[in-house]
Amino acid sequence: MLQVKHLLAGSGLLHKAHGMRRAADKTWEELCPLVQEAQQRRIPRAKMFSRQHIHWALGVLLSRCIRLDSLGGIEAVVPWADCANHSVDANCFCDWDAALKAVTLRVDRAYAVGDEVRFLASLGTMIQHTS
Repeated sequence: MLQVKHLLAGSGLLHKAHGMRRAADKTWEELCPLVQEAQQRRIPRAKMFSRQHIHWALGVLLSRCIRLDSLGGIEAVVPWADCANHSVDANCFCDWDAALKAVTLRVDRAYAVGDEVRFLASLGTMIQHTS
């Protein structure tokens, strides 16, 4: 957590990072009885479920969530969005297209072949919904 404090010093994200860490800890506390039961029943690979593993898994999940505004701002994991060119100067966004029943990439204007399209993925907050 010291590295997070250092990297986010002076940023509004520091408070959010602390909240996400607390939510991850709460998720671990909720999972502990299930992990202990699995270990007692000698279920294979139960040892791989530790606080550190849960934090890692939630971090992977959060880094891949995108916000779908047309669905009320819910977050979703959209695998192809990881391949998009990300930037703070985004000129397109992902959203749900009800007619197509799919997540689509919406651009801000017509682009010529070779023009760069950049998309801003929201840093998901799905961890808050797991507590």
